[in-house]
Amino acid sequence: MAGSSNVPHKTSLPEGIRVGTVMRIRGVVPDKAGRFYVNLLCSEVPGSEAALHFNPRLDESTVVFNTLEQGAWGREERGSGIPFQHGQPFDVLLIATEEGFKVGPSHFVKRLPSARVMIPGSWDRVSHGAPCSAGSLLLPLTLPFPLLCSLFLCQINT
Repeated sequence: MAGSSNVPHKTSLPEGIRVGTVMRIRGVVPDKAGRFYVNLLCSEVPGSEAALHFNPRLDESTVVFNTLEQGAWGREERGSGIPFQHGQPFDVLLIATEEGFKVGPSHFVKRLPSARVMIPGSWDRVSHGAPCSAGSLLLPLTLPFPLLCSLFLCQINT
C-alpha cells in the first residue's frame, strides 16, 4: 500500500491511537482540489464518531478542525493561513496528547526528542516506522474526546 495514490484512502488502526502516537501524513494536493480532509474515526460503521476531522480548505485559505460526536458536529476550530499549495507535496504530523491532538507540518525545527516516538507499519499517505521528529506545531489543537480511533480516512474534494 505504501506509495499508492488511491483516494479516498481508508486504513484500519487495529491498535487504535494512544497518547504519544504520531501519525505522519504525506501527499500531494491535486491542482484542482478545493479542499481535502483526514478523519480519525472511532469505528468502520457508517456515520461513526470522528475524534479528529482535519480539513485544509485551499478555497478558503484556512484549516478547519472538528469532532463528530453522537451524529453531531462540534464547534469548528479554524487556523489562520494555510501551508498547503496546489500541486505541491505536504507532510503533516498528527500527535495524540492527553488533551487531544496537535497538528503541524514536520519541516520545522524539532521540539520533541525523536527517540520518544516509534510507530511500526506503513500505509498509503501515512508513513510510520523510524522514529519521527515533531516540528514546531502549526496549530495547537485541543479536542475533548477520548483517543479511541480505529480508522484513518483521507478524502480529496475538488
